[in-house]
Amino acid sequence: MKKGILSVLALVGFSLSACGGSAGTCSYSTDSKATWCIQYTGSAYTGSGAADAVKTACTGIKGTYGTTECSKTDAWGVCTMNKGQAGEIKYTYYKAFYTTVDAAKAACGTNDWVAN
Repeated sequence: MKKGILSVLALVGFSLSACGGSAGTCSYSTDSKATWCIQYTGSAYTGSGAADAVKTACTGIKGTYGTTECSKTDAWGVCTMNKGQAGEIKYTYYKAFYTTVDAAKAACGTNDWVAN
C-alpha cells in the first residue's frame, strides 16, 4: 500500500504548472509515529493551485499537510527522486516504518540517497 499512496501524491504534483511558490509537504503516520514525509521541491509543484492540490491529496490519504520541511527526527535519511528536474520530490523515510536503513535505501532504489 505504501507505494500506491506515494504514487498518488507524486502524480498530483506532475499535473501542476510552474508559476512560483511551494506546494508544501505531506507526512503520514501510523500509531502516532512518523512513517514517511514527502517534500515537493521541484518547479512542477509551484503555483497558486499547487498547495491546494497537494493538501487535498494528502488529507485524502489521512496524511498531514505542512508548509515546512519534513522533520529529520527519527529518520533514516532522505531519498530525492527526479533530482534537478521539475518533478523533484524528497521522501524522508522514518524508522517507525522502515525497520532498517537497508530497507529505507531499498525503497529509494537508484535515486539519490542521503543518510540522516
